[in-house]
Amino acid sequence: MAGKMNEMQVAVGMLHITISIVLPPVYIRFVYIFITRKKYRDLECYRIMTLTGILQLFAGPGAFCCGLIQLIGHDPCNILLFFVILFSASIAAEVCLNLVLALNRLKVIFEIRTPPYFNKILMVLDCLYGVGYAACLFSPFCGYLMPPGQYVGSYDFSKPYTALFSKVNSLILTVSSALTFLCYILIIFNLIWIRTKSPTVLRKEGAIFVYAGVRFAIDMSLSIVFFFVYLPPSPWTELAVGLAYILNQLLVSPLLYLTLTK
Repeated sequence: MAGKMNEMQVAVGMLHITISIVLPPVYIRFVYIFITRKKYRDLECYRIMTLTGILQLFAGPGAFCCGLIQLIGHDPCNILLFFVILFSASIAAEVCLNLVLALNRLKVIFEIRTPPYFNKILMVLDCLYGVGYAACLFSPFCGYLMPPGQYVGSYDFSKPYTALFSKVNSLILTVSSALTFLCYILIIFNLIWIRTKSPTVLRKEGAIFVYAGVRFAIDMSLSIVFFFVYLPPSPWTELAVGLAYILNQLLVSPLLYLTLTK
């Protein structure tokens, strides 16, 4: 049994490292295009998507370190855990950033006037949330675990405030996801009405809306599974959830960009 488990650890470690090396360059290219080309840089929605891409690219070093932990069988001085925690924090921040993108789409579709700095403030707050999330897990009061043989990270409830930290973050992510969902419901009804009035507007906004909607649906599903669904303790279950998070961060968005920008 131990031999099979060790073989699985090696296989999972190699898989994670391979993914972390192969997938990020394509995504980095898209982020680079969004940053350097004026037609994207000047649009608020693409600035939000650029920040989303930067956050999602933390999955690269996170996946690499997850794989390395499995291969070497230990984590010297928790150096590798540092990048795993950054990966976890980037996921939390990115889920909240979905709300910022949804509000941007709502503003455009409904032609709502807001101060030009409104979404910038929300983006800064989102980044501060991600920094605070990581800082809490680095502190002695909360903890995060990724030992060899465990294929998805988990909170360390032996620390005094980890339970409170988990509840607060689950509440933040739930409220953020609920508000994002409400925004998209309003947008869908409005787009149905617009379709009969102005097909040109629908075509113009359709690609970004599809991207935002698909990203939100996947992120919300993973958050529900992580925070609220009891999964049987099994290495295969852990592997499936861990890979789902990594591929969601590094593969889904580039595929959507390739599909929607043809």
